[in-house]
Amino acid sequence: MKTPAHFVGCPGVLNTGMFFVVLLYSTVGFFGFWKYGDSTRASITLNLPQSQVLAQSTKVMIAIAIFLTYGLQFYVPMEIIWKNAKQYFGSRRLLGEYFLRILLVIFTVCVAIAIPNLGPFISLVGAVCLSTLGLMFPSVIELVTVWEQENGLGKWNWRLWKNIAIITFGVLGFLTGTYVSIQEILEGKWGAGSGARSGSRRPLTNTARRPTVRRMASTTNDSVLDVFCADDAMLLVEAGHRVQDRASPDSSLFPRPSCR
Repeated sequence: MKTPAHFVGCPGVLNTGMFFVVLLYSTVGFFGFWKYGDSTRASITLNLPQSQVLAQSTKVMIAIAIFLTYGLQFYVPMEIIWKNAKQYFGSRRLLGEYFLRILLVIFTVCVAIAIPNLGPFISLVGAVCLSTLGLMFPSVIELVTVWEQENGLGKWNWRLWKNIAIITFGVLGFLTGTYVSIQEILEGKWGAGSGARSGSRRPLTNTARRPTVRRMASTTNDSVLDVFCADDAMLLVEAGHRVQDRASPDSSLFPRPSCR
């Protein structure tokens, strides 16, 4: 920090660092969606196969990185909280600081346990932080800065109307985004509609009518397969192994029995 002017500007330390951060996140997101498509989960690590050593080593390295950087990320909020709370501990400030740190760590762990589905929680943080820090607060700060200046609002008060429009848009995004995110968190916790959103297949036994079992023979070999029919779904099983799970079997391998 010998030359603070180099921190901002073009290119500047801040812009250079943020460029590489955005590039790294964009690359990981691009290849993650390219690989898994619509089945990509809230955290790309959840899509990694558990049977591969390289995939598991990636999860271990991410866990180590979070463990080692947790204190660094928690430094700023702890300093803000402790500055306003240390006056209540009197002469036992050191003990109070340790107690407060432990309490906040336990709180974050409880939040992680209470909200296992990370996607809606990330949407909630984005709806609250982006709308306030990215839209509303900058507009308010600009109005406060130029309010007392002569002709600070510009011709026909265009800065005032511009900031009012931005603040209105931010409030709208805050309310709608927060409502939808909280609704998804509650539905995910109580299991309401989670199967439909995750794309998971409904169990064949959980149908309106009792599934029936029929036997059929393959036209290409001598094996006999059991056909489990439930509604319009058909599960073909041969020697205890699943062969197909589809609305109707391939006509080149199997005849087309009716489940009706």
